Amino acid sequence: MGDFLVGDHVDVNGQHAIVRFVGPTEFREGEWIGVELGMPIGKNNGTVFGVTYFSCKDRYGMFVGPSVPRLIERPPPPPPPRARPQSKTIGTPTTTQGKRLSVSSPAPPPVTTTKGRSMTLRVLHPRQEEVLRKLS
Repeated sequence: MGDFLVGDHVDVNGQHAIVRFVGPTEFREGEWIGVELGMPIGKNNGTVFGVTYFSCKDRYGMFVGPSVPRLIERPPPPPPPRARPQSKTIGTPTTTQGKRLSVSSPAPPPVTTTKGRSMTLRVLHPRQEEVLRKLS
């Protein structure tokens, strides 16, 4: 067998095709290559005797023995999935103590540091910040 992979571009008797199935079938013994042709000159749509091996338009599919196709191109494998950035929670803004904030609510109480200085911790939604800027 020619070690074909699904997605390989092959030549089948002078016609460009893409490998859509590789393996044994129920309609005949042995290994078979299911291809999708570029023109409607095939024999099926990837389904033979009620068993679907792959899907394509009617008459674009064909099964051939492993000695028939000739490899033209093997597309590179897809890149590995990138790590997704952590999503931000969208909803009602809260303080670090879990209390809900609103535009009319007072600022959270000051937090005292170990050096005796205090600082105010505010966690605001961008719209709240905009309103506070306009009021200042």
